[in-house]
Amino acid sequence: MPEYKVLKDGKEYTTPDIEILKRWLKERKIRASDQVYHPVLQKWLYVKDMAELEEEIKKLSPGETSAGWNALGCIWEGVALAVAIIGFIVMAFHKITGVTILIIALLIFIYGATMARRRTKK
Repeated sequence: MPEYKVLKDGKEYTTPDIEILKRWLKERKIRASDQVYHPVLQKWLYVKDMAELEEEIKKLSPGETSAGWNALGCIWEGVALAVAIIGFIVMAFHKITGVTILIIALLIFIYGATMARRRTKK
């Protein structure tokens, strides 16, 4: 009997049928960004790309269907962009202050990306 294989956090798990995959998705044991070997198609797919799991995927919150980036990440990205623009404007008048502001923008972007990634892993 063909088995589905799930690749999650570097480990491989097997299950004999799609119903168990559906249950794991509902229980948040697997994420939309995890990979599954489809025995019928004989190829690896992301959970979010499996037609058999489409209904369960729709029931998840929007942040849970992304592969690590969500609305929170977009907000932080916008803040970092705004600070970077200010940094470039200030740089025209005072180079050191402008560069300092650009570094702050980069740190904001990194922090936002990290927080968004952590939020989607919950």
